[in-house]
Amino acid sequence: MLENGNRLGRHLFYDIKSRGYTGSRSNLERLLKVWREVENIQLDEPPPEMDVSEPVRDPDTGHMISSVVAAALCIKPRGLLTDLQARKVNALKQGSRAFAIMRGLAMRFNGILRSTSSQALDEWIDDAVDTELTAIMRFASVLRHDIDAVKNAIELPWSNGQAEGQINRLKVLKRAMYGRAGPELMSARMMPLNHRNCGRTQWNAFPHLTVLENVMLAPRKVLGKSKAEAEAIAVEQLKHVGLGEKLKAFPSRLSGGQQQRMAIARALAMSPDYMLFDEVTSALDPQLVGEVLDTLRMLSQEGMTMIVVTHEMRFACEVSDRVAFFREGLIHELGTPEQIFDSPQRSETADFLRSVL
Repeated sequence: MLENGNRLGRHLFYDIKSRGYTGSRSNLERLLKVWREVENIQLDEPPPEMDVSEPVRDPDTGHMISSVVAAALCIKPRGLLTDLQARKVNALKQGSRAFAIMRGLAMRFNGILRSTSSQALDEWIDDAVDTELTAIMRFASVLRHDIDAVKNAIELPWSNGQAEGQINRLKVLKRAMYGRAGPELMSARMMPLNHRNCGRTQWNAFPHLTVLENVMLAPRKVLGKSKAEAEAIAVEQLKHVGLGEKLKAFPSRLSGGQQQRMAIARALAMSPDYMLFDEVTSALDPQLVGEVLDTLRMLSQEGMTMIVVTHEMRFACEVSDRVAFFREGLIHELGTPEQIFDSPQRSETADFLRSVL
């Protein structure tokens, strides 16, 4: 059947899936391996991966455009580019076929998100897979893996305001992309930002492990602690955040506030120098917000350095040493709590505070 057709597993998978195949690609690859061994068939060489590091010079300075700059420009819409950035983008599109393809896909994906319609998503995923570019193929594969969650994130209305709606929409996408417990995810959870001194509180517990086992995991796998040492650390930190009676419970049996406190204990178990809290109360019912904020107050009083992204303005005013007000993704005003909350210098900051306080 395959003699004159697709021989590569990734191509064959999408071909037969369109004809009703409901299995996974890994199962297909296992079947193909057995078939090749029996038939002694040599697989055609796959096409060479496209070079994504083609050197391109900045048309204004003559210097090579770094991959970091190229990556940032790849996803920035044309209307937000400065004149200098637009010239760089044009040079990159002319000099690097990979950049041109990636930018085209990035702009199309941005359009799908803004349209609140997922009709074009399947076609976008197919086009991304066909590029043979590893990064975009991996992203497309993950989207396809949790396609229902991604489509919900694009299409579902959000009733709690534009800013919170966008945050929730991104969280659904994030859970689709990072919610699977593979080795890469385990590493990302345990060593956020590639920096062991930073503790980042992110919910996504392993559901098959107890609360105690979830908190023990990172010290054992990343810090090399023994089971006894990791257990002692985990018990101490769980008691510290008020979960001493939930050691043997599974994450699904915890309330939203308890889940967040477990995430805090998991970060504290790594003995971080500072901690990052990203909208730690945004998904909680109002009655559960207080218990999480009380935990953060306790950490602040104990001297823990914290970076907190929050819409809880009264809490920010109470515990912060420095406050940054963000607008359209940039720091709009920076100062002490007294400066920001009592006498803001920017009209936009004052308008925002009047609307929430």
